[in-house]
Amino acid sequence: MKEFLLTIVALIFINVTVKAQEFKPFSVGVDLGYSLSIDKTLATRFGFLFAVEPAYKITDKIEASLKYEGVVLIGTDENLYLEGARMGSWLVNGKYFLNTNDFRPWAGMGIGFFNIREFIETQDTIEEYYIGRKFGFAPRVGFQFRHLRFAVEYNAVLGEESRSQDYLGVKVGIAIGGGRK
Repeated sequence: MKEFLLTIVALIFINVTVKAQEFKPFSVGVDLGYSLSIDKTLATRFGFLFAVEPAYKITDKIEASLKYEGVVLIGTDENLYLEGARMGSWLVNGKYFLNTNDFRPWAGMGIGFFNIREFIETQDTIEEYYIGRKFGFAPRVGFQFRHLRFAVEYNAVLGEESRSQDYLGVKVGIAIGGGRK
């Protein structure tokens, strides 16, 4: 009886480990997008973002990645002078794909650090100052259709009391590599 159970367990293990992935494991995503930030006083800042995200597929449905994202947000103050922020973030991300079809919706989460610089226009100059490196997270949803990517994510920057640096990013891009084998 022991030998029979051991044989069954061995066959199950072999079956699980032999299952091949349909997709190549490595890819790099390159995205461009639009960003929107609304702070505590309901002041709105708009901007653009750029992201590069090398990724590794652990399975066909689970992906781990490291994302660098650069964002510029611009708005006006009560005197109609320009103000804004430049941010660069490094986030470790996890993504779960809901299927293995050509159209692949997904959901994910990232955590990491945001480097923040703010700028304010005065009468004749633009003053810039470094806010610091802040911890944050980014829940995200999107889809990938073959090599075309689309995502919506909310980047929450924690620990900044003077002004909310949180922003919503909507982006489109391409995935280089990572397609079907």
